[in-house]
Amino acid sequence: MALSSDPYEQKLYHMFQAHSSPGNGALDRDALVKLCHTLELKERGHLLVKCLMTGSKTHVSFREFREGLLHILGGNDGSSTQPAGTGDLDAAATSPSTRSRKAYEESVQ
Repeated sequence: MALSSDPYEQKLYHMFQAHSSPGNGALDRDALVKLCHTLELKERGHLLVKCLMTGSKTHVSFREFREGLLHILGGNDGSSTQPAGTGDLDAAATSPSTRSRKAYEESVQ
């Protein structure tokens, strides 16, 4: 995956990698829960896990995680359990880097 030059996204990527298994580049449910806890996402973390780990999905890529995080922190955290890669999450992925910065800052506060 080509990493953005946005320093906030780079920090988020390194935190993601620190929670993934070596050589895997993806998070299983337990690692995703731990990352959400590290980022102090609280209830939003639970919603993020629920949205990303749908059906028989066992791992989440950084792209899926980033899109889901932007979606959840963007205020679209109502009752939606839309899986990553669909609908509003695609729009979140194309948002300007300022949205990535805002999402990162909210997640580490």
